[in-house]
Amino acid sequence: MYAEWDTMETVSAVRDALAELYAVELVEANEAAYGRLQELRPAFAFNMSEGLYGVSREAQIPAILEMLRIPYTGSRVLTLALA
Repeated sequence: MYAEWDTMETVSAVRDALAELYAVELVEANEAAYGRLQELRPAFAFNMSEGLYGVSREAQIPAILEMLRIPYTGSRVLTLALA
C-alpha cells in the first residue's frame, strides 16, 4: 500500500525548499483533505499526493483541488486516472 508514497524525508525536503519563498502548509491526502483545503484556500498547491485507496488514488487530491478551483502542479485528473 505504501510502496509508491514519498518518504517523510522527501516531503520535508520539498517543504523546506518551498518554505524559503512561500508559506507552506502540509495537507495529508486522507478523508479530511477536502475540508482542510477548503479551510486553507491556498493560492497554489504543490501536489505530491498518492491518495488512499483504489487504482486511481493519484487522481483523488487533484480532483478535490479542481473542485475547489485551486491550481496545482503535476498532471490533471483525467491523465492521472487513466495512467
